[in-house]
Amino acid sequence: MIAYLDASALVKRYTTERGSDLVRRFLEEADIPATAILTRGEVTAAFAKAIRVGALEPGEALECRQFAGRALVEDWRAG
Repeated sequence: MIAYLDASALVKRYTTERGSDLVRRFLEEADIPATAILTRGEVTAAFAKAIRVGALEPGEALECRQFAGRALVEDWRAG
């Protein structure tokens, strides 16, 4: 099965929020995980939005973005 994730789903792969467990299980069952090249920028934008709406403090968002950036690069190489 090919599992395509858009940015909003992929954020859940790297954070803990509602739906994160479902996304992680979905990826575990996938033969091929996939996303668009633009997703990395969209994930970064999602963390910036979380700061604007007060869902994350700037330090928390930076930590999430850095972790997601490293993990996304690792995942991208592994895929």
